[in-house]
Amino acid sequence: MNKEKALLISVKQIFLIGIMCLGLITTIGTGSGDDDKNGSSTGTEATLKHEGFDFSAGVVPENGEDSDGDTINWVPDPSMYLDGASYGDGVWWRSKENTASENFSKDLGEVDLDSLTDIPTIWDGGTGIALISLQENHVYIVKCKDGYAAFLVKSIDLDTWDVAVDYIYTSGTSF
Repeated sequence: MNKEKALLISVKQIFLIGIMCLGLITTIGTGSGDDDKNGSSTGTEATLKHEGFDFSAGVVPENGEDSDGDTINWVPDPSMYLDGASYGDGVWWRSKENTASENFSKDLGEVDLDSLTDIPTIWDGGTGIALISLQENHVYIVKCKDGYAAFLVKSIDLDTWDVAVDYIYTSGTSF
């Protein structure tokens, strides 16, 4: 009787270990682990350009005055370069809503675009504050003419200043 009981326990243990291994393989195989979520998005694809971009319409407008901002290869006013950086070292987003003292963009780092809910109350950059250029896989929130947008940077072309993004837009006070 003890051999049969021991064999039954061993079979149950092997079965449970097999189930746990199957669950681990499934998690790894589908990329559903927490580490794989950085930079994920279900936003709208777009290319931000030097000619400008209008997030609410989802287009590069014919008239630059209709855009929410544009891409540039110099740090936007009123911010300044990080030590050692200079013209042409990166690409920045220049919001049309920037003022003489504030730059309305916020780098949230590598987070899920889908996880955003709040609009920042403190922005990056501003008078006398160094502003780093756009970084791939980082999510940014920017102030628009008629709301706010958040975008995930997928790629940056330093020659054309084009920035491929996934973005979400809100005309309200939260995403």
